[in-house]
Parts: sequence; structure tokens; C-alpha cells
Amino acid sequence: LEQLIWVGNDEDNQEDEWGSIRERAELAISAADALSVILAVCRGYMQMKSRSLADSVAVTGLISLTGKKPSPISTWAPVRRSLLDLGTKCVSSPWPDGAMSASMNDLRQAA
Repeated sequence: LEQLIWVGNDEDNQEDEWGSIRERAELAISAADALSVILAVCRGYMQMKSRSLADSVAVTGLISLTGKKPSPISTWAPVRRSLLDLGTKCVSSPWPDGAMSASMNDLRQAA
């Protein structure tokens, strides 16, 4: 999901990027979907460190949807859907200590 962060200064300057935008989008979709499945299956049984990382990744993805200049791949509908699903899974899955995710505001803004 790091691929949501655009390294180049503009879309024409892609020498620092790997693969096509489509390939990067497909990778971001696959990663978000995989993390969503892990959250749905493990729910409150994930270790705190793993759950914290999952929430951090989801928040980064959600913020990329609402940024002033989003990366080209975060504007694709399938990428947006995957990231919104990931955010929904984070919000609906409890933490190991029973707490709720703090990413509700980020999800609401991205939706």
C-alpha cells in the first residue's frame, strides 16, 4: 500500500516509479483486500503490534483518498473501494484489549 504515495513531482516524471500505474493499482488493491480479510478473520485475536500496524496502513490509505493532491492510483474506483473496505474492517473489528479503532474520522472523511 506504500504505492499510494507518489514519489515523483508530477505524473509525467515517473522515472522513480516501478511498473505501470495499473500494475501499482492492482498491487494496492490486492494488499488492501488481503489485510481486510486478515482483520475480518482474526478480529480481536491479533497481537497489539500487528493490529496497530494494520490500522496505520489503513489510515495512510484513507488519508491518500482525501489529500489535496492524491496519487493517480488512489483515484481509481477499485482502489478506493478496497481502501474503504479496509477502513470499515478496521473500525468494525475490536482491538485485542477490547478497544475500538480510532480511524472512524478518517473513514468518514474518505467516504
